[in-house]
Formats: sequence, structure tokens, C-alpha cells
Amino acid sequence: MGLAMVYGAVKQNNGFINVYSEVGNGTTFRIYLPEATGTAERSEDAVILSPLGGTETILLVEDDRALRILVVTVLDKYGYTVIEAIDGDDAFGSL
Repeated sequence: MGLAMVYGAVKQNNGFINVYSEVGNGTTFRIYLPEATGTAERSEDAVILSPLGGTETILLVEDDRALRILVVTVLDKYGYTVIEAIDGDDAFGSL
């Protein structure tokens, strides 16, 4: 769902995405958006909301140990139960 949302946002803004993938080297996504024209408006009334958190359980699949620990720490802080997996096989074994 995440990639579909990114694709939709890019297309709505007249951009495009190129995907480069090589076995053993990984995948690179390049997002191209048109240059912005005009000036940005500054809003002094912006309200920053804190995440609400939740009680759901999340299956986190991440092979980078440092990143996995960071994400687990943040999700745990907001009340989520996190099941960690380092790859797809590990994720299926966790279920």
C-alpha cells in the first residue's frame, strides 16, 4: 500500500518514478517532480499534533538491525506491540 500511495501522490503532481533493480545490488527508486513555481505561503497557525499511538500489533520486517531497533523503540513508545523479523522467511516463521 505504501508504494501505491507514493505512486498516486507523484502522478497527481505531474511527476514520474523510475525503478532500477539488480539481483544482488538491490533496488533504487528515483522520483522526479516538476520544478515548483511561485512562492510558498507561510502559515503561522500550524498546529503540530503528537501521534496518538495505539494498541495494535505490528509485524516489522527490516534487515538493517540498527534501523529495526530504532523503529521498534519508537513504535513501543507509542503503545504498539511489535513483532520483529529480519526477512520474509523470518516474518512467516513469526506468525
